[in-house]
Amino acid sequence: MSKDNSASTDLVIDIPSLFRNAGSFEPVECQWSPSEIVTSYSSAKALVGVLNVEALTEKITVSGSIDIHWIGPCRRCLEEAKGITQIFIQEIFEHNAAEGETFEFPSGEKLDLKPMLTEQTLLSLPLAPLCSDTCEGPIDTEFPIDISQNQTSDSKQINKKDPRWEALDVLKFDDDQDHSA
Repeated sequence: MSKDNSASTDLVIDIPSLFRNAGSFEPVECQWSPSEIVTSYSSAKALVGVLNVEALTEKITVSGSIDIHWIGPCRRCLEEAKGITQIFIQEIFEHNAAEGETFEFPSGEKLDLKPMLTEQTLLSLPLAPLCSDTCEGPIDTEFPIDISQNQTSDSKQINKKDPRWEALDVLKFDDDQDHSA
């Protein structure tokens, strides 16, 4: 597993000192550059924001907003797309946590917020990034598409292929193989 760029004490809360000031918010600044928050389509490069951590009777609440700086290939032109997505955090850490609803209260004296932030970030990364709203995809004169049905096998027209899709040329499907025995 690769290490992240932040110090190991960042986003780690001391639970006894938090409960000494129960009922009051403790602001926690988030400046995290994770390297392991990656999906098939995009990856988080930085998480920036402020979280308010509060100790209640046998519970800890975490609230605030985080800006996720992400990067990924544009779904239309396949060039690099970058963006910022703001997420709002409202989470509870408690004993006997309900699966999918709250997080388990830590057994030690430290509360690490990174696993919770990792989960929230993965849920918020774009599934199909777009470099801009005006992106029209690849330049059609650079990679023309011939959709005419009247093209004969003698046709000498050669379509230039987008080199980023060359890996797909080696794919073979069952329908393409000769099934004679």
